Amino acid sequence: EFLSEQKTTGRKFGEIAVARGLVTDDEINNLLRIQIEDEICDCFVWKYTNFEFYEGPPPEELTGKDQPITQVSLNVNGLLMEALRRRDEWSIIQQQIPDSGVALTWTDAGRGQIEALRTDAAIAQVVANLDGLNTVEMVLDGTLLSAFDVYRVIYDLLQQGLLCELPPAESLAAGERLLAQSQPDRARPF
Repeated sequence: EFLSEQKTTGRKFGEIAVARGLVTDDEINNLLRIQIEDEICDCFVWKYTNFEFYEGPPPEELTGKDQPITQVSLNVNGLLMEALRRRDEWSIIQQQIPDSGVALTWTDAGRGQIEALRTDAAIAQVVANLDGLNTVEMVLDGTLLSAFDVYRVIYDLLQQGLLCELPPAESLAAGERLLAQSQPDRARPF
């Protein structure tokens, strides 16, 4: 409904949600700020790139009637510090999880901790998508968290010995079961 209304009216998705009372302007602005911060922080982990930041509104050639501008205030110093922290952590995380196609499963210790892990909202989103067969990419797709936050939670669970990579024999068997259940998309990584 929202997407249809957005197409016909040209209004932003968030404006429609606010008008229908599902969220407040403050909630939308907070989510936009988080999304923009995540995108900017991601720039700092790219290899072989150059970029520049300019203060003020975007150049006219980047804007138009079909691309409305939303203004968001950011703490630039805090954002830069967060970006540098994430860059350092990403290098450590990627040593442990080099591929988003890695299928993860719970260890015996992890199975006993699942309910306790659900007390933190961010961790609960990741835990809800760790079914013993999902890849890191599938877990990421199933949450509303940034890639960094998902990888960070998975990294922590791996370090605590609560998760492990699905062993090859189990991976093959899982893929065969999923194919037999007519789930070829889920069987693809195996």
